[in-house]
Amino acid sequence: MADSYVACSFVSILPGTSEWARDIEVVGEGIGIDLSARDVHYSSREIGNKGENVVALYLERAGIEILERNWRCTFGEVDIIALDGETVVLLEVKTRVARGGDAELAPELGVGGRKRNKYQKLALIYLSKRPQYDSVRFDVAAVSLVDADMARIRYLTSAYEWDY
Repeated sequence: MADSYVACSFVSILPGTSEWARDIEVVGEGIGIDLSARDVHYSSREIGNKGENVVALYLERAGIEILERNWRCTFGEVDIIALDGETVVLLEVKTRVARGGDAELAPELGVGGRKRNKYQKLALIYLSKRPQYDSVRFDVAAVSLVDADMARIRYLTSAYEWDY
């Protein structure tokens, strides 16, 4: 990760959060994108990559090992695959830019039934090739890029269950 925001100065879990839905504030130089430039448009890929990098930093600081980033197979892609203890975590990252009154966006609402079903199938494929793992969890990280120096993450542990 060559971006300067990897050297964040502050990662904190905000008060009033639980182990299942944590609100995290990440502050550091160059963490987001330049929101003051109204005439500049960022692609959804650029915005998504920023969010994934911020979440990867959070996971590393939380002591969670990242196994894969942007893992792909014939049926789709998983943003981040991590190992939390003995559990494989398939993590979908949804990122939005919070402009003005949009600071309380809920990017996690973008993970609907179709996306959950896809992740469950991808989990089957991933685990079938890695018999050393037998436990899986599906997490969602909703990232709001607030300004060039701040992002907020709502991290939902076990956001949905295995339906098979």
